[in-house]
Amino acid sequence: MTTDENGMATLKDLPLGTYQLIETKAPEGYELDTTPKTIVISKDDPNGVVSITVTNKLEKTTGDLEVVKKDETGAFLAGAEFDVYNSEDQLVGKITTAANGIGQLTDLPYGTYKLIETKAPEGYELDTTPKFITLSKTDPNGKASIDVINKEIELPATGSLKVIKYVKDSDPIIYLPEAVFEVYDSNTQLIGTYTTDSNGEILLTDLQPGKYYVIEIEAPPGYEQDSTFYEVSVESGKVAEVRHANIKKENLGSLKITKYAKDEDGFETTNVLPNAEFEVTDSAGNVHKGTTDTQGELFFPDLPVGEVTITETKAPDGYEIDAAVQNKTIVAETITEAVFYNKPKQEQGRALVYLSSSDTKQVLKGLEYTITSTKGAAFETTVVTNAFGQISIYLLPGEYTIEPAEKGYRTTAKPTSFKIEANKFTIIKLEI
Repeated sequence: MTTDENGMATLKDLPLGTYQLIETKAPEGYELDTTPKTIVISKDDPNGVVSITVTNKLEKTTGDLEVVKKDETGAFLAGAEFDVYNSEDQLVGKITTAANGIGQLTDLPYGTYKLIETKAPEGYELDTTPKFITLSKTDPNGKASIDVINKEIELPATGSLKVIKYVKDSDPIIYLPEAVFEVYDSNTQLIGTYTTDSNGEILLTDLQPGKYYVIEIEAPPGYEQDSTFYEVSVESGKVAEVRHANIKKENLGSLKITKYAKDEDGFETTNVLPNAEFEVTDSAGNVHKGTTDTQGELFFPDLPVGEVTITETKAPDGYEIDAAVQNKTIVAETITEAVFYNKPKQEQGRALVYLSSSDTKQVLKGLEYTITSTKGAAFETTVVTNAFGQISIYLLPGEYTIEPAEKGYRTTAKPTSFKIEANKFTIIKLEI
């Protein structure tokens, strides 16, 4: 039986009984369904006709592409990445293998595809050889799979590098700590910055064999810097040495600044203050900057002999800056000391002065008043009213008076007293 253009097929004059229908060829574009269909013909069938409907699924035209990534021992590898191209060399997707070594790209049209590995699993060699795989309707479960093997990278045995810093022409040899070096690999990529220890040494281990470069970027205090670029070869299982000598500087001295606190009454204490910032101008005109440490100290080594000028540029939080500039003399191979004190900042209050007058023609702007302290530290200042006849000024806690600075205009007859408290404001009303 073959269906016509209406999808119908008829077989006539069959004896009564049971029959099986098996599809042997599906319509083009549809899947073949070979499942037997049972039909019974009996005398009770209406009009002597038995009908059966058979449904076909559209033929699948896509499949799944699977990559299985392994090493030479058969272990599965995660993290391999592939670009997938169709037969027209167009990129259609990317695949990354999971922990089970499998990566997939689904619903690809049937055809031949090219896989290019773009990233190998860590520790394995990249294999950029194109791999080809074909998807077709004959693939089991609609999936085509390909195994890709990676070779493990053979890591060379490592070596070590030792830098030894000492004083030139010293006998016996004097080794120098606090020399700072940068070390670069054969591609001139910075490996790191290192400082010689108390034995004047730096030891770097587990280095890949090859060339390295060593340069001093900071000499030990009191010694001249050697900026020579040293090349050294590191070999497997061996320690390569770079011996580095420094010449002692002449006519240099040092400066030590110590910062202490004063109490609220202005008396000096032995309490040290960190985070004070200073500028030091040496005899050659060079400016050196620094900040006191947790011990309240700041050390400037290797200053040329002669006079230096020391200026505090920022006080520690909560303290007033010491505006006094100190001059000191630097002596060769000697530590010159300078001591600074800071007084705590005093909290202030605010005075708000309001002028008023019954004379509507009275000008309230630009009137000068004198504020004088009557208790506490001596203080006097002149202030001027704004366009609204107001004055606002911050003052230290204490007792004050306010009175006209000039007597030539009509104002209050006598000074007005008021009191200032920390972090509060005081209102003074004056009638003129």
